[in-house]
Amino acid sequence: QDLDLVAPRFEPVQILARLALCILLVSFCAGYIGRVEYSLLDRPASLWMAAIIPVLFVSLFRFLLRVPQGDLLMVPLAAVGAMLLTILLNARIGLAAAFLISALCGVMARADSGLFLATLLMALIGVLVVSEINSRGALLRAAGYLAISGAVLGAVLNALREVSPDEIAMLALLGGVAGAGAVGVTYWLAMLVERPFGITT
Repeated sequence: QDLDLVAPRFEPVQILARLALCILLVSFCAGYIGRVEYSLLDRPASLWMAAIIPVLFVSLFRFLLRVPQGDLLMVPLAAVGAMLLTILLNARIGLAAAFLISALCGVMARADSGLFLATLLMALIGVLVVSEINSRGALLRAAGYLAISGAVLGAVLNALREVSPDEIAMLALLGGVAGAGAVGVTYWLAMLVERPFGITT
């Protein structure tokens, strides 16, 4: 099975359970946006963007799961998706995206509670730090905050997994780099997306 030489068993109960969970998650986020951001329904381009970006990031994560330790990539991916929608639309939609992307990636990767919480916290912190960006200096501060958050979350998550101190230090460093890199990737993607959708960031 690890080498994809044996077809996995078809488990209809598991498939239906995951499908129901995904439908509930998406329905909750749609209801939340419809309640707190009702004006979005009058802006089809923005509404499509709010729907497409989480799907793209979850699909990308599905592809990256084939990479060794690919489940850890859900931490920066969820942060980038949430921050991108925060910059392009607003923080309320970014918060919904943070929860949705983190939860769907967690279900897909069968992640433990620690990894899911680290992913969700990183995405929520990302939404907070980019919600008021209006200059390059603010962007650098956001990268610094997210780098610190990524390092702390990386250290804590792996300490809970009882790995060696050297591994904790290395993964904390990688978490910091991933946090700072997430802000840079978000900034670059925002520049690519804003023109086609007619959004001024």
